[in-house]
Amino acid sequence: MGEDLFWAIRAAVVEALGFKQNAGTKRHSNSPPLAIYFIQIPRRNVPFDHGINNEHHHPRRPALNGGRHFQHHVLGRANELVSLMQNIFPELGLTSKDCNEMSFVESILALGLLPNQNLEILLDRNYRVSFLVATPSLKTKSDYVKKPIPEIGFQGIWSRLFEPEARGATLNFVAYGGKMDEIPESAVAFPHRKGNLYKISYKIRWREEDNVNSERYIAWMRRLYSYMKSFVSKSPREAYVNYRDLDIGKNNEDGYTTYAQMSTWGRKYFKNNFDRLVKIKTKIDPENFFRHEQSISPYFG
Repeated sequence: MGEDLFWAIRAAVVEALGFKQNAGTKRHSNSPPLAIYFIQIPRRNVPFDHGINNEHHHPRRPALNGGRHFQHHVLGRANELVSLMQNIFPELGLTSKDCNEMSFVESILALGLLPNQNLEILLDRNYRVSFLVATPSLKTKSDYVKKPIPEIGFQGIWSRLFEPEARGATLNFVAYGGKMDEIPESAVAFPHRKGNLYKISYKIRWREEDNVNSERYIAWMRRLYSYMKSFVSKSPREAYVNYRDLDIGKNNEDGYTTYAQMSTWGRKYFKNNFDRLVKIKTKIDPENFFRHEQSISPYFG
């Protein structure tokens, strides 16, 4: 049983069993550097086939003015990153002036929108990034993309991003491939490996005083998700467990949920690893004492 539980913990999905996991880290001064860049480019200057379909990079936060934000981080030196991007994506126009070298822990500040803070801020559990304070309410969904989305597909995405409800919307395209393709799906509980070009996270935020319109924003998100159906993974339509989406299913309020019910979201998050997680849960928590809306329940069938 210890080996199975460790298998779940290694993928940081033990929370799916209803448990909370705390972890500590140590900072090493001799860690290899990361090269990072952030670039915003007007939509008209980047063709669709290079702007999003290429698996080596991903756009971030399409703005209402039609711009795209690109970011990338590479384990290595800035000159190596510039050389790579000039070879595979010259339209981006990346130069060494666009790049910064930093340690992995410093990159957490940069990618977490805390570029002007010192590392000690990571220890402050009460600190909140300003835009999270301003827009505390959100709805999120996720998808995995196996084949390049055609230009007409992105035209549909862009048209929806210009709708009034979308002013607080964000689409993040997170590139997969590379080393991820070499890791078997069953190595840990997280299964989304070979065959994925990228993951999409859909988010929409709104201010507290706008909660009266929350259903409008959530409805917009659901319409976009429905539109994306033909462009993403199928049977199951996969999802990322850390972007919990109660639209795809949830446990009964009394805590008793059938295997068939759990499968509707369990296989989206964990694919064929779902059954092993059910067995682990059944052995270590047969009374289902630890649970939440989408936790895996014990099964005795």
